[in-house]
Amino acid sequence: MRCFLLGSRRGQIAIPHSSIDSLIYKPLRALLVGWGVIFHTASVDRLHFEMNGVGGAHMKGEEILAADRYILALPHHHISRLLPERILTKFSYFQQLAELTDSPAVTLHLQVEQSIGSPRIVLLAGETFHWMCLQPDASRKETRISLVAHEQAGLWERSDDEWLNEAGIVLQHTFPSLPKAHVSAPGVVRTKRATLSNRPGVASHRPLQQSPFANLYLVGGWTDTGYPSTIESAIVSGHRCVDVILAGGHKE
Repeated sequence: MRCFLLGSRRGQIAIPHSSIDSLIYKPLRALLVGWGVIFHTASVDRLHFEMNGVGGAHMKGEEILAADRYILALPHHHISRLLPERILTKFSYFQQLAELTDSPAVTLHLQVEQSIGSPRIVLLAGETFHWMCLQPDASRKETRISLVAHEQAGLWERSDDEWLNEAGIVLQHTFPSLPKAHVSAPGVVRTKRATLSNRPGVASHRPLQQSPFANLYLVGGWTDTGYPSTIESAIVSGHRCVDVILAGGHKE
């Protein structure tokens, strides 16, 4: 609610036509390269810890990269595999990561040969799908619709045809004037780790950015931001990590 009620313009929703990769990732990478940032494409096998913190990152091929600070911007289930067992067992900060679980989701992408109003997000109550996103293209007289279902039993057992049939029922309930024959080009995307589960108690296990080590930080939408695990939460997490670093270490 904080996102929408802080000002008169906060309720506006923009639905981009381009992918997140082209809107954010590629421009950001180009900006960082322009600042002299070097990207290493090899993955990190593990972190090496010394008395006072992280001493280096072991890359595949036995190369070790050393830095003043280490920021792990990774999914929570990837963190533990980088840490020695003695670190995992000693610090509750890292132990609590095992308590975080992710929710699966199924997304259905449809093409409707009709322009349905303006771009919008529709929340669905009492339906198999929880919400849908509409991206109308008036010039082509069509609308791209994405329907999302998550945190439900039996998501994986349903076939693509069953999901398409369910989507048709939901569209008829939501837009009664929409002819079924105009719905086409289904695409079903199943994601096992779509988002952090919001089950009761999970908030107490979401970590802050500063780890027990002064030169190690965690960043991601799944950290303790006060927001659901979304892109917005990831941005908040990044800003808080910067604040902690600029403050010179641990931030109370």
